[in-house]
Amino acid sequence: MSEPPATAFDPYLSISASAGCGKTYTLAHRVLRLLAMGARPDSIGAYTFSRKAAGEIFDAIVEYLRKAAADPRAAERTSAAMGLSRSPEAFMGDLRALLSQLHRLRIGTLDSRIAQMLSAAAVELQLPPEFALLDGQGPEARFLHEQTLDGLLAPGVLSEESKEAFLGSFELTTQGLAENALDRKLLEMISDHRSVFLLFPEAEAWRHPGGGLEVREPPRALPEEDRSLLAAHLRESLGETALPELLKLIDSCEAYTPGKSWSKDRPTGALAERLLQAEIGEEILYRRKPVPLTEEQHRGLKLLLRHPSGVELERAWMQTRGVFGLLAAFEERYMRTAMARGAVSFEDACALITGFHHLPPGALAFRMDGEVAHWLLDEFQDTSTLQWRAVEPFVDEVLQDAGGERSFFYVGDVKQAIYAWRGGNADLFDRVRERYAEKIRMEPMDVSQRSAPAVLELVNRLMDAVPEMEGFPAGARAKWNAQFRPHTAAERHLNLPGTARVVERHDKEDEAELALLTELLRTLDPGLEVAVLVRSNRRGADLADGLRREGFSVVQEGQSALRNDTAVEAVLAALTLAAHPGDRFAGRVLEMAGWEPDPRELLRSVHEQGVARTLQSLVRSLPLEEDAAFSRDRLRKLVEAGQEFDRMDLPSIDRFLAFVDRTYLKEHEARGVIRIMTIHQSKGLGFDVVFLPLTASMSFVSVETHSLVTSAEGREPGWVLQLPQKEVCEQTGGLDAEFERLQAESAYENLCNLYVALTRAKQGLFVLLPPAPAKGGSLNVMHNWIRHRLEGGASGGAAGDPLEFGTTLAAYGDVSLPAPERSRPAVREPLPMRLAAGRAVLPRLEPSRADAESRDLGRTFHRIAVDGRALGSRVHAILEKLTWTDEISLEALLAASGEPGDSPAAGHVRRAYDFEALRMPKGVKNLWREQHFESVMPEGWITGIFDRVVIFEDGAWIQDYKTNLRSGSDTVAHYAPQMALYRGVLADMLGFAPEKIRCQLLFTHTGDVVEVI
Repeated sequence: MSEPPATAFDPYLSISASAGCGKTYTLAHRVLRLLAMGARPDSIGAYTFSRKAAGEIFDAIVEYLRKAAADPRAAERTSAAMGLSRSPEAFMGDLRALLSQLHRLRIGTLDSRIAQMLSAAAVELQLPPEFALLDGQGPEARFLHEQTLDGLLAPGVLSEESKEAFLGSFELTTQGLAENALDRKLLEMISDHRSVFLLFPEAEAWRHPGGGLEVREPPRALPEEDRSLLAAHLRESLGETALPELLKLIDSCEAYTPGKSWSKDRPTGALAERLLQAEIGEEILYRRKPVPLTEEQHRGLKLLLRHPSGVELERAWMQTRGVFGLLAAFEERYMRTAMARGAVSFEDACALITGFHHLPPGALAFRMDGEVAHWLLDEFQDTSTLQWRAVEPFVDEVLQDAGGERSFFYVGDVKQAIYAWRGGNADLFDRVRERYAEKIRMEPMDVSQRSAPAVLELVNRLMDAVPEMEGFPAGARAKWNAQFRPHTAAERHLNLPGTARVVERHDKEDEAELALLTELLRTLDPGLEVAVLVRSNRRGADLADGLRREGFSVVQEGQSALRNDTAVEAVLAALTLAAHPGDRFAGRVLEMAGWEPDPRELLRSVHEQGVARTLQSLVRSLPLEEDAAFSRDRLRKLVEAGQEFDRMDLPSIDRFLAFVDRTYLKEHEARGVIRIMTIHQSKGLGFDVVFLPLTASMSFVSVETHSLVTSAEGREPGWVLQLPQKEVCEQTGGLDAEFERLQAESAYENLCNLYVALTRAKQGLFVLLPPAPAKGGSLNVMHNWIRHRLEGGASGGAAGDPLEFGTTLAAYGDVSLPAPERSRPAVREPLPMRLAAGRAVLPRLEPSRADAESRDLGRTFHRIAVDGRALGSRVHAILEKLTWTDEISLEALLAASGEPGDSPAAGHVRRAYDFEALRMPKGVKNLWREQHFESVMPEGWITGIFDRVVIFEDGAWIQDYKTNLRSGSDTVAHYAPQMALYRGVLADMLGFAPEKIRCQLLFTHTGDVVEVI
């Protein structure tokens, strides 16, 4: 065998790799090179972001060594990849060395490495020797948050002065808008903002103006007396001939106070914008007519118009300080509680390591510095600032080692940075390289080992050299163009059959989208692995329902509730009845299961033996049939949840039931079916064919106001602000630039989302667009942006046969795709649970579904979402936020939902605003919106969702939104059985006579309200 010559080893290397270019392959061969150079296996630390990815790295290393040790040709290929000549015998020696050190290998997650660091300082931190690390988003961590909050508000814990300050911070934060559900609001706020607090623990960062945010000439909130005098002076000086619009602006500005609604009460309109933007002069143009104004009048109007923005800016600063007060009080008690219990999250571990001052400087690094000589970090673009702060001192030691016996390697793709929402900081990728520019060499990787040339042609067409576009942030464009390089296919894929198409559907209605998706799916070879990528789980559920009705085998991937099984529900019903003997629903569940556990014995067992042992006893006595494998697996996980709960030392059945409600399980991957998942879930995966259906409302720029935002990474001093409205930012010097930065960051992240979705495809890529708007459209909207990118270029290939439900805008590659040859595992549906063999079970009815189909009680439990596809889901999501149409304006509702005013969903909501039934009636006592229910009735087990229920003293209205194209008698008759079931369920729930409940169908397409008798 001719051995390739050895290449020089680069100890400090950064690889910027594109999607599908073989990051795992490169990292694995870096480890092989280190082993071949004599590095001890336990001196190499290879870290990534999930156990699955770490397992793939380990498997790849062992597999490459195994093959190279057994086959001279494989040894030659591996030698070439690692850049060092190596014989099969030498590879066998490396394999033996690796396997002999399996128990000491450091291939795992970055969080696991940080946990090891925490162990080194456990004594000084006064952590128990056997402390536990929790998933920060898991049920146990959430319970710890609840415990901390309960303890904080318990009598005698805080002084009255401290408690008043704590709740005062909450009032500042919410401005009195969240008086109900105090605990839930507090927990939501803590969960959403705690990571920011850990990054900015000093109060100065949260206090304007000392926090580092340079604000120039901010709008001022005028005192009431000054405001009234100025308004009176303007009215008098303008005289009776003044425009009515000017007088309205003066009135609304004078009346604007902190209790007013920005969306409803602030002065708006073209005249207000012109007055704010125009320079002071003799006149201002309005409706093509000059409006004469003196310099004094113009200056006074401008000052008055900036008053509402000043009110909102002051409110933003107050709310920011309120959030800090909440978090500071919570954090102090939380860390004491967590440390005493020996249960901290990975996020806590990072904060403890980076903020550790009990040891002399460098002492912690000295304890652990010799453990890892070679650092390898995978998916570096997803590293959070806290994680990097924890490991940076060790990496810094490696990079400053003059002996040259240590190394540092990191690989990632900032174009796939889609995890900023959970702390990922892609800017670290370039900042690390820039800081160590003299040491670290950067190497690009742009040859795709995944995709066919046709797929890459479309990827390059859409993503390469993004031009200047009106309405699209220039900062996002510049950052993207600096990162993206055209992709090429690997040599082995140059002849791989492929097709890539952009298709516009003919009709804007959702039925047309499903019809187009169905039409294209039926052209594919059934042996191909197909994925449909969406932006949200709710949209995925809608598409999954639609495709199943068309006869396709579909699985929606993600997480499912632990109690999503009949057997689990039966066990939980037994516990519920033990804690609440009068619970009729739990009693009926056990009655149907033919099972009668002793409630008193269960209650005693929970308090004496704990939840887990009680559950084990219950599971053994449950009358399951032999083939109920799925239910047995869920019950095993329920017992594991009980063990986790028992560690918290909270012997309460109600708390355990709440714990189970918050426990979700990751669903297993499925093959041989159409897989529907979010773009985030698809990262790291590849599929033969990918469909990317875009909605009319998918935009690039989405900056969430009233959320906490922080200074750019690396800026000192840092600052935190609860972002006010866009208009306030635009009127505030300094804050306007920060808002532009946030818009650019949002657009860049959405470019990354689009890129990730496009690059999951191996052979087939179908981008499905809604119809183009009649009058152009904003390039901030994704489907308009894609059309703009396709303009003026050749399609690159045959479009194939004409489509019935769409038009091909661009096509690359082959018309048809052959399925690759591979063995496919058989796909088996989970077996239903059967309780009390031979006993009749009630049918399960789902009236929310169009066909109101029934299923056996023994089938898996799950909550049924509102039927309908993307449009119906969007309309329901917007109207869920509606209380009464006379309480919130249409514009405010659409703005709060982030819905463009010209979208199809906005048209349905606009028509709903004409419904008298949605105005607040006299005597109303309560209002339910999107209320899930489960009820046992004579007809069967009924599950569904009330869209809207208006409750009075002695009756109620059920209002059900429908987006149907027609509202005739046939349509109403179709829904009559559903509404009859709803009436029976609500009557049973509220104790009303059925005749006291009115059922209304609200048709948002036709504008009709129909009473169902």
